[in-house]
Amino acid sequence: AASVFHTLDNKSIQHLIYHIGLRILDRFPQLTEVNFGTNNRTWDTVVEGTEGFKGAVFTEPRPPFGFQGFSVHQEDLAREKASANSEYVSQV
Repeated sequence: AASVFHTLDNKSIQHLIYHIGLRILDRFPQLTEVNFGTNNRTWDTVVEGTEGFKGAVFTEPRPPFGFQGFSVHQEDLAREKASANSEYVSQV
């Protein structure tokens, strides 16, 4: 998971989790699926970064926030491997 996180240009939590699931299924072909659960919380920016400094200040998210469930299956991995233009295939 850490390797995928650091090598992938993350577009969203869903994109990241999908590719982590693909990597797990590729490394452990005996698994038929991988399931994840995450809190869906978007942090609100309180102070944007100041010129010359990297960083910002965030606060707890306002409602609504909730829970997301994800499943990645061997069929997803097979489809990604079959796709010549897949990000996954280009990273392996």
